Amino acid sequence: NGKMVSKGNDHIKIAADEEDQFGDDSPQVIDIVEAHRLQEIPDFAKKAWMGYIKGYMKRLKETMEKNGKDEAYVKSFMKNATELVKFIAGKYDEFQFFTGEQIDMEAGMAYAIYDEEAGGPKFYFFLDGLREEKF
Repeated sequence: NGKMVSKGNDHIKIAADEEDQFGDDSPQVIDIVEAHRLQEIPDFAKKAWMGYIKGYMKRLKETMEKNGKDEAYVKSFMKNATELVKFIAGKYDEFQFFTGEQIDMEAGMAYAIYDEEAGGPKFYFFLDGLREEKF
């Protein structure tokens, strides 16, 4: 889950801090979006997204097969991915869509929806569509 943080503010708030003790007027950003330099795609039409996700899922399946994922794994992934696509499509207007810094529309996306219980956005990713980088 993501959380809202103050951009450019070196002070880390703790529960004991008074609300306006530090006069924080820094812009509020989502930590995951800021840390990974994600770019929001505003006004992404549902029809356009449906076309995108169909092509993306096809490319991702081909990549997994090419990289040696076994057939059972790919089949399970596609079943679960289809459920996530249906979930996103069902609540489409509640989601925010993010892409990487280069705004590569052939690459994967991050999907965020506000979660009342968590008090911030909940992010969804297609794990097999991510590339791990070690720092």
